[in-house]
Amino acid sequence: EFYLVELQYGLLQVIQALEFLHLGARLLHGNLTPGSVVVNRGGAWKLMGFNFCCFSQYVSESHTSFKFREWDTKTKSTVGNPSLDYLAPEYVMSKTCNE
Repeated sequence: EFYLVELQYGLLQVIQALEFLHLGARLLHGNLTPGSVVVNRGGAWKLMGFNFCCFSQYVSESHTSFKFREWDTKTKSTVGNPSLDYLAPEYVMSKTCNE
């Protein structure tokens, strides 16, 4: 159980990690779920589970596009695919994400 200030600071750490991924490394996490956020012994919130990361396809000052990997239809479990409960609709509909 967390205090409100711990939740706020933890969410800030997740947002900063995502900002670094998107703007600094030009990556999209691809499977951001509650299970991909861990809290270490020091109380820092960290992202993990980068199995479905996507690199940006086009980088400019005003536009970034990410092409998602193909959905593995042979895999019936969620082991080989991102969790549908947390996927953006554009992943399923167009397999791209545009910023």
